[in-house]
Amino acid sequence: MEECVKSDLRKPVKTTDITIIVHSTDKFSDCWDPFFKLMGSYWPGCRYPILLNTETQSYAHGGLDIQASRISSAPGASWPTWSESLLRCLDSVRTDIVLFMLDDFFINGPVDAETLDYCIGMMRDHSYSSITLTEHGKYRAAVPGPASRLLAIRQDARYRLNTSPALWRVSALRRYLKPAENAWQFEVFGSWRARRTPDTLLLVDPASLKNNREGVIPYFRALRNSGIVKGRWQRGIEELFRNHDIQVDFSIRGFHEPLPSVLNKYYVLRNLTANPRAVIADWLRDWMVRSGGNRVGSL
Repeated sequence: MEECVKSDLRKPVKTTDITIIVHSTDKFSDCWDPFFKLMGSYWPGCRYPILLNTETQSYAHGGLDIQASRISSAPGASWPTWSESLLRCLDSVRTDIVLFMLDDFFINGPVDAETLDYCIGMMRDHSYSSITLTEHGKYRAAVPGPASRLLAIRQDARYRLNTSPALWRVSALRRYLKPAENAWQFEVFGSWRARRTPDTLLLVDPASLKNNREGVIPYFRALRNSGIVKGRWQRGIEELFRNHDIQVDFSIRGFHEPLPSVLNKYYVLRNLTANPRAVIADWLRDWMVRSGGNRVGSL
């Protein structure tokens, strides 16, 4: 029998309504113990199934229902891009809705389970494409939404899409993902695509939250960044881990040091222009499909 989660919705939210995807990679396996220990501490009532996206490794953590996707476990399988990896992971999902999180979103406060259940129920009962669970300020300009506690992300928002913790309808997330793109390209180029798509992309109204606008799933952030930047730890994460008796050898990754503005812009530009031939081919395929072309396979 399906276990039900308490909700103020007429139809109770069930543990089979969503799958939690923690999008990761074998190279970030050192994040998994801290991530799930913090999840267990701040979301002790979590009973939703969790799919940890990995290439070859498996993982388990006491008290949580975790399966590893192992998308590249076959001998000789290629290691995919960020977006291709997520697309392969979605092949294993059996629910219409996922809660998407990245592996360095280290939860640092109690999860607002009641609001999350409300959002899951609204996604289940309506045709919304996504509900983002954290605020993103001026970069995600929003207007009053179709229901209480929800705002609608403006069609012209700079980041109409981003990688913040969010509920996604699987079909919509697939539509925005292009196999060749990395995370930066998904946010920027995906937002361009989203501006011409009339999907209902929503945001939890931060003013409706009780935790000082920290989000439905609050997580460690230095400015707008998460726990790891450019492969290195963010300073300040040591205290969070120490308070939860999490042992990490910080010397292996080292700590991120902010770059001068010019170098930081160069880094962003480099990521946005990565793998240009494959990215352009993805765009052309998308354009031909939308235009009713019949030569998609030739690209």
